[in-house]
Amino acid sequence: MRNLIKKTLTILICLSFSTGAYSISQSGSNSRDKFGFDAESIDTWMSEGVMKEKVKVDLPAIFKKAVSFRQGMLEDIPKTIERHSKKSSDFNVITQSVGYEKLPQIWNYFFSTSLVLVGNAMSSTPIVAYYNPFLDSVVYVQWKVEGNNIMAEKMSLNSFETTGENQISQVKWVEKGGSPADLLKGYQEFKDGFERDYEFKSTLDATVPFIKNQDYKKEVLEARSLKALLEIGAIFNKKSKNNIKEAWVSLSGALQETDKIKLEDLIPKENVMSVQKVLEIPFKLRSRLAPVFVLIKKDQTHLYQQVDGAPKFSAILSVKNAEDEGKNVINEFMFFSMETVVR
Repeated sequence: MRNLIKKTLTILICLSFSTGAYSISQSGSNSRDKFGFDAESIDTWMSEGVMKEKVKVDLPAIFKKAVSFRQGMLEDIPKTIERHSKKSSDFNVITQSVGYEKLPQIWNYFFSTSLVLVGNAMSSTPIVAYYNPFLDSVVYVQWKVEGNNIMAEKMSLNSFETTGENQISQVKWVEKGGSPADLLKGYQEFKDGFERDYEFKSTLDATVPFIKNQDYKKEVLEARSLKALLEIGAIFNKKSKNNIKEAWVSLSGALQETDKIKLEDLIPKENVMSVQKVLEIPFKLRSRLAPVFVLIKKDQTHLYQQVDGAPKFSAILSVKNAEDEGKNVINEFMFFSMETVVR
């Protein structure tokens, strides 16, 4: 299996350089997916989450450091590691990987679409998990707190395996259907497990989990990340013409311009989230959506998006795959929060 992953990763990297696109395999068959949400659940998360008045909380310094590290990994990985760690060699698992050497954007993408979880925050060795729900992969970083000095000490990573043979494309939440509810359940499962192992308020010293076969897990993470990047690239290639690209361009323009008439024309009346609800999403969120993951099914394509700089706020655009250009092809559009509890 490991040789297969390495070979696949090499092929994908070669494809990215030679064509700039990648042939996306179809998954499942649904004329219209049920996302697992209804109007009531949307009202709940809007009132308790995105629309709730922010309360100022004095977060531990480690949380700010963890977010700073994540942001740096989007811009300059070697400098970020050098600036935040005493021994940058401890992080060679990233900088000396095949994927990083050939296409460092693999790791930029991983961190840009990951969520930050902090455990044992009150201890001298807090643990931070950078969990990517789309790739079902995680990077753990152990920090050392000495007064006002906080430095990264150790790192481990994991890519959670699926029941199928293809560990690259069939992550668990995609295997289960690929809906937002499936994505959220996967995130909740990881978060619950992390918080059991690393309680936020714990003062006990901790260490990153020991993960067997780190090289193999890293190769799976890189292959999943690269595949996701190439699939997004294939959709939004300048020469590409497809329904999802045209729908997203029109929709994002209307969201940024707060064009209610255009949104009513684009979004179906039976949409689970009404145009009025869409426009209640703060402008600073709905105007900064960026495509991060695409899932093509037999009759439709799902385009997942995250708010740039606030990845816990997401959206999904579902579009028909029919070739009737010029017609309204949007099946569904809705915002959701990664913190939404799904049962």
